[in-house]
Amino acid sequence: MAQRQLVFIDVDTQADFMLPGGKLYVPEAEKLLPTLQRLRDFAVQQSIPVLSSVDAHSTNDAEFRDWPPHCIRQTPGQLKAPESLFPNYLVVPRERSAPVSDAELSRYGQLIVEKDQLDLFSNPQAEDLISRLDAAEYVVYGVATEYCVRMAALGLRQRGRCVLLLTDAIHGIDAAGIATTLQELKDAGAVLTTTQEVLERAA
Repeated sequence: MAQRQLVFIDVDTQADFMLPGGKLYVPEAEKLLPTLQRLRDFAVQQSIPVLSSVDAHSTNDAEFRDWPPHCIRQTPGQLKAPESLFPNYLVVPRERSAPVSDAELSRYGQLIVEKDQLDLFSNPQAEDLISRLDAAEYVVYGVATEYCVRMAALGLRQRGRCVLLLTDAIHGIDAAGIATTLQELKDAGAVLTTTQEVLERAA
């Protein structure tokens, strides 16, 4: 089977981060919503797999020692923004022990990987899914730039994957922190690009 060209990595595009009034709102993140919808629609049309990370916390999660409570399971804030959600998707809980089956991988265009830490790869299933969704390039976008986006991009680079970071489809919290993170990711080998450039090339 030939290697696919692209996999999209959609990081934490959830109500508590994306929308005003969210429990851990990233200021102005809602401005990304049209771009997220464009990426989602393109992925559906072109049959590009999307691996989405989402926070899925319990009410007494250890992370809440460092962050305000957010993205608690079965609350509105934990839901993905509709603009980033496929018509067909599979939620992969952190507690799932059995690997995603080949049939599931074929059936679902979007795999939503739950985590309770910053790092996508804290879900044991993520490693297997990245390996099986083998692609020449991994297109990373979402929130927040200095935190979960950074961890996802670095995790992919550490696994030898080519990372395209969409600078117009990420949003962070602090300007200085964003600049430092972008430089760190460039130094790690990530390619900084835009949605338009990637979609034009892939069409």
